[in-house]
Amino acid sequence: MGANDHRPAAALDGTVARVTGASSGIGEATARDLAGQGAAVALVARRAERLDALAGRIREDGGTALVVQADVTEEPQAADAVERCVSELGRLDMLINNAGMMLLGPILDAPLDEWERMVRINVLGLLYCAHAALPHLLDAAEDDPRHVARPEILESIQQRFGDVERLHAEDIADAIGYIVTRPRHVAINELLVRPTEQTG
Repeated sequence: MGANDHRPAAALDGTVARVTGASSGIGEATARDLAGQGAAVALVARRAERLDALAGRIREDGGTALVVQADVTEEPQAADAVERCVSELGRLDMLINNAGMMLLGPILDAPLDEWERMVRINVLGLLYCAHAALPHLLDAAEDDPRHVARPEILESIQQRFGDVERLHAEDIADAIGYIVTRPRHVAINELLVRPTEQTG
């Protein structure tokens, strides 16, 4: 008998989640949270070594993880990553489109290549993943849910928001975990998660 044969049923047992940008930060924390609630997770990102390490931790905790190295800004890779998830894990119930970036700085004289990078990952990457995943998400529904900035910009932000307690990746992962564990008749259309000012 396995170590988990007698564990109580978890909220997401029998489901499969695909998490993009899973190699660090919010994606990593979300993947661990969903796996902890019983979901099998497909870990998608460009850095295979980081994904392998995360998958190892999830498996050590009794979870199921599939490593899928892919660049979601390339449509064929995004689509192939979805198909690998379904073929190897059997289905797809949740798509967490976490891969993204925000390059901070003044709009005046901003490098256009930075904007193009953000559009490719934040818009096109999301669309490619959603387009490939939607048929599988509908099937599952019928069957049964980085910030990069120059040092001077970071210093300016720190001075402006010095009294605000910074959110952690686990805070967003917790919110995502809440959304995907609601009953099927409950739809969370919008959830705003904001930091609060430090109280001392």
